[in-house]
Amino acid sequence: MRKSFWIILTVLFVAIAAPAARADGVLSLTTTPGPTVMLGGTLSDTATLSGGITPTGTLTFEITAPNNAFKILTVVVNGDGTYGPVTITGAIVIGTYTWDVTYSGDSNNAPIGPLAEFQVMTSTTPEPSSVGLMLVGIGFLLVMLKRVA
Repeated sequence: MRKSFWIILTVLFVAIAAPAARADGVLSLTTTPGPTVMLGGTLSDTATLSGGITPTGTLTFEITAPNNAFKILTVVVNGDGTYGPVTITGAIVIGTYTWDVTYSGDSNNAPIGPLAEFQVMTSTTPEPSSVGLMLVGIGFLLVMLKRVA
């Protein structure tokens, strides 16, 4: 009988739209975190700017780990569009990571953010391999045969 032990955490996907009202247009920023990942996997986030008047400036992605360590990534904006995914590889802390995304604004578009969203990193306890179980079984059989002989 095989037993599996899984630590499963639920990822909370948050897509937030925050308008920056202007007399000449409305810029909105939406963000989408990546899916739940396994320990050591790649965390990611994507941001979309729309409705702006030729937005320029920067998008700042700040990721904070469950142990409060953080990293900041900056992307240059050149018009409406999707930016990213930005990625962090090799994270080693299990739990919920927080992405905060901020648009810097420019002469035509107001700043937006930070917008917060969450991504989860999980861990599993590996299942015993059938090869390992077979070797244990063979070892037991050999010990039993030696005692009989």
